[in-house]
Amino acid sequence: MLFGSLQMTPESPELAIGARTSLFGASRSCHPAAMKFLSDEWFTKVEELRGAAGDLEVPESLSSVLININVDREGSDAIAVHLKDGNFERGHNDAADVTLGVNETLARKIFLENDQAAGMQAFMAGEIKIEGDMTKLMALQTATPSDKQKALLKQIIEVTD
Repeated sequence: MLFGSLQMTPESPELAIGARTSLFGASRSCHPAAMKFLSDEWFTKVEELRGAAGDLEVPESLSSVLININVDREGSDAIAVHLKDGNFERGHNDAADVTLGVNETLARKIFLENDQAAGMQAFMAGEIKIEGDMTKLMALQTATPSDKQKALLKQIIEVTD
């Protein structure tokens, strides 16, 4: 599944985090079989949707990005995921040079709802932790998802609670 852009420019050293691919504005699914974001069943469904989508024509600017993400969940252990080829995958990838730390609510806002303001506010407030090579995040600045990736994300949003 595709997740968006992290932007940092020389003119503006702030890190703006958002999912340019989530153009749909859906924050909660009305789908009767919606699954909890980042649950095992959610990952299984996302993998099924991704498999059915075929070649997503991932742009090189996204296919070259590898980022580990720790998603803190209230009342339970953090979820380790990584962003590779524009897709969320379970667990961390040892080859990643950078790790982001966010809470579950913020991860949803950034990666599914395209709430760039929430990402910026969280970064400025120290609620986003970055470990490693921040320049790796800059690769997402110019990333533009393919139409097939956008269509897949719409499907993912529809099954996400």
